[in-house]
Amino acid sequence: MSGGSGTQGHVDQPTSVLTATFAGGGEVGIYDDSVVRFDGNTLTGGPHLYVQSRAAAHEVTNNVIEGTLAYAINSHGDLTVISGNRISDPGEAGIRIRNGSATVAGNRVSGAQSGIRAAGGTADIVGNILVGNDVGINGMEIPVVQGNTVRDGLAGIQVSGGDVVIDGNVVEGNSGSGLSLGAATTATLTDNVICGNGENLTLIGDAEPQIDDSNEICEDAPAE
Repeated sequence: MSGGSGTQGHVDQPTSVLTATFAGGGEVGIYDDSVVRFDGNTLTGGPHLYVQSRAAAHEVTNNVIEGTLAYAINSHGDLTVISGNRISDPGEAGIRIRNGSATVAGNRVSGAQSGIRAAGGTADIVGNILVGNDVGINGMEIPVVQGNTVRDGLAGIQVSGGDVVIDGNVVEGNSGSGLSLGAATTATLTDNVICGNGENLTLIGDAEPQIDDSNEICEDAPAE
């Protein structure tokens, strides 16, 4: 499928969906082994993308998704690549990894409750720009958080459990915590800049991350 427009619906034949426009509420669903590539499409005025299949390695790339009623991209797939998408003002998370596994790279998300959320699935989160979200990145089972810019939201990065490498991120200008690590988290921090947040580093319970001198983690501003 290439070009054209439509409303929400299911994609249920092996194909690529390229440069199409979807409008109106509901979902655009990728089921079973249907779609290999969903690229360059526009979803406006309500619809979100739902990736259900755990049998196919889907590519969800370079799409523009605006004003969804729920999650912009809700992935239950395995080995899904989600990259280069531009997402603004979704009703809930910009990108949610609910089951399966994904690489989430080079996306831009703004105005979401959560920019990128790992809520039951496993995700490597690399090179994304997350601006003005309630939370930039949150969840557990996030092996790699690398090279992301997370700024001007309520909270930056929240990891509640699992082993994680947090490398080369810039987290700044968030009114709450810049980086929050839960008690069940084993974290290694390298080359991050975490400054200008309400509280730059928050450790919950007995969290003891490995932090070397390559990081710049600023002192918190004095309370007024």
